Amino acid sequence: MNIISELISFWSVIAEDSTSLIVKAMVENKKGEVADGCGAMPIMDKWAFLDPSVSHEKKLEAMKETG
Repeated sequence: MNIISELISFWSVIAEDSTSLIVKAMVENKKGEVADGCGAMPIMDKWAFLDPSVSHEKKLEAMKETG
């Protein structure tokens, strides 16, 4: 079982599709040392926005704008 399936099972949410936020960042500390890396996170409005009066499409757009 992969991590996404485990999370979906844990939260009791069934997802038919998912949008992912993928980030690549470069950072520099006070010493001038630079590092870069990347990360990804599924954007799941069913976990973040529980209000059923707001449509999935509006929730997803809000999350995309914030990300």
